[in-house]
Amino acid sequence: MKTLYLFRHGKAASQAPSQTDFDRPLVDKGVERTRRMCRMLADRSIRPDLLVSSPAARAIQTARIVADALGVPVEDIVESEWLYSTSAYGYFDIVCKFPQEVGSVMIFAHNEAISQFGNFFLREPIDSLPTSGILALEFPVDSWDQLNHHSRAAEFWTAGPKSVL
Repeated sequence: MKTLYLFRHGKAASQAPSQTDFDRPLVDKGVERTRRMCRMLADRSIRPDLLVSSPAARAIQTARIVADALGVPVEDIVESEWLYSTSAYGYFDIVCKFPQEVGSVMIFAHNEAISQFGNFFLREPIDSLPTSGILALEFPVDSWDQLNHHSRAAEFWTAGPKSVL
């Protein structure tokens, strides 16, 4: 069994004229909502084996908040440039390379690609993950490279900061 948690970054600042999209940080509301999701993860005893994040400021900041809350050293977060710039199909290139001994992975990335990637595995697609939203997917496979766009999750759940108190 493999479990994949897709975590959309927290709410970010609007892009300032002198700032690139890549450098947009979380706003206070994004930090608070991410912490709310961390409490939910802790309540469910969720601690992924591997955290992988886009290196964009808002995604890596979200990943660091989660790592800290779950007791994962922030230096263990793997950054993948692909998660910032690729399409939903490009996620397969990342996922299929996860070490086989890793049973669960949490990916921190951006819409629309992260929602579209999750929808490959669902019979009924979701509209869009909200900021700080999570889509959890369980697969009855032994190897990450067995996943493709025809795979279906055996179990799944979604949660967003407005549904978690």
